[in-house]
Amino acid sequence: MHHPFGKEETASQKELFGFFCECLRRGEWELAQACVPQLHEAEGDVPKKVEDILQALVVCPHQLRCGQDINPQKLAWVWLLVLEKWFAQEKVSRFHFRFSPETENSLAVVMRFPFCLLLPLL
Repeated sequence: MHHPFGKEETASQKELFGFFCECLRRGEWELAQACVPQLHEAEGDVPKKVEDILQALVVCPHQLRCGQDINPQKLAWVWLLVLEKWFAQEKVSRFHFRFSPETENSLAVVMRFPFCLLLPLL
């Protein structure tokens, strides 16, 4: 693996996004939640990907990995609160949640791969 000289911030954001997706896949909700503020400030398409995933977590709670004492609806509520904070940071009040192929695909990406995207570090 080569060091991404001059692109350390971008490489770090990509790694954090991969870690965020891995935490979601494993059901490590607190760790995933801790990544959100930094991913919100990331450059490129990372914030849009995270927003799509957050919306998918709210719209498709039945696909969430839950422990014995947690149900998908409670986790959907937690992610709704995270998404609400996300929009508040953008000073946007928009909650247009609807099920769509894009929403399902965003969550499917998280659940299928060990990391959302296998991004090479340039």
